Amino acid sequence: MAASIVKGLGKVAIVGGALYVTVDQGIWSESKKASSALDRITTKVMLTDDYLKQVPSVSQTSKLMKRSWNSGVQTVCSAVADSPQKVSNWTGQIISSVMDSGNK
Repeated sequence: MAASIVKGLGKVAIVGGALYVTVDQGIWSESKKASSALDRITTKVMLTDDYLKQVPSVSQTSKLMKRSWNSGVQTVCSAVADSPQKVSNWTGQIISSVMDSGNK
């Protein structure tokens, strides 16, 4: 109960703070003040052009996803194919370990 109240108050505080900052910066005032506020914000925030240059293209992303997916499928299939041999090896190791500990 108290956690949900604190969670709700936290959300109200975040929204209230965001509203206060936008009003203080002049976002909701006349267009000239809003325009100057936008200019101030764009000088402080990384421009989208700079950010978008770092993001891979759709075709690059598609190729990377296919390669990653195929690698995952190959890993799982090879693990399933190798599992009988690994289980056999582990069984032999366990049996020899139990036999050795019984001889001591």
